[in-house]
Amino acid sequence: MRSSVPDVSKKYLELYQAAKIPLSTPIAYMLTKHIDGVQFLTRENVFILKRFQSITFIPEEKGLIGFYVDTDAIITKQKISLGVAVGDCSVIVATAVDRKDSKRFVIFVHSGFSGAILNVVGKAIDAAHTQYQFDNSDLVCAIYPSISGKNYKRGLSYLEEIQKAGLDFRSEFLIPVSETEAGFDFQAKIVSDLKDKGVEVINVSGLDTYEENRNRNLYSLTYAKENNLSLDNRFLVCVSLG
Repeated sequence: MRSSVPDVSKKYLELYQAAKIPLSTPIAYMLTKHIDGVQFLTRENVFILKRFQSITFIPEEKGLIGFYVDTDAIITKQKISLGVAVGDCSVIVATAVDRKDSKRFVIFVHSGFSGAILNVVGKAIDAAHTQYQFDNSDLVCAIYPSISGKNYKRGLSYLEEIQKAGLDFRSEFLIPVSETEAGFDFQAKIVSDLKDKGVEVINVSGLDTYEENRNRNLYSLTYAKENNLSLDNRFLVCVSLG
């Protein structure tokens, strides 16, 4: 696994131990595309992915084997871990029980600026309905730390191009910064999209990765760029049905 953290294997081991996840539980590691792809993980394709996209996360500890998934949203009932490394983007986790077989499923979504304007979280929920039976009000959702709108700035000319392209972009989420720039609160856009879908339980961390990096608690790619820090770090969000 490519990582700038020298003892990454130790970090994964600590994570699994803290979450009380058996090392025999494989981790599906999301390689994000910053678009709106959705991938179901089933018993059959997990078998294939473990064979052809496998990676060892803890070389010195037999058992923790993972595999790559090229997508921005994963939907599954499999007893596996799901992980994604982020710098400023949001990670959304939604879960409910399929009324057809009473089994729990999870929707695991990576969504930053691009994912928000493409409404990847809404598309992932729609995709889940093609396989599972549930009401959107059944979903319990959590949104992990991401950069705040005031700290995520984009040029006004670029934002105007997005509007002209007809993408799902709303000026209500813009935060004026200067004559040439505006902040975009993509987390607020994601929350709005979830509410539009009828999701009632939405737990938002409230943490801003930019400010948390300033306080040396979390990593923010934007903060790192502005302060000439390493651009190779990330922080891992991991959930498990195992």
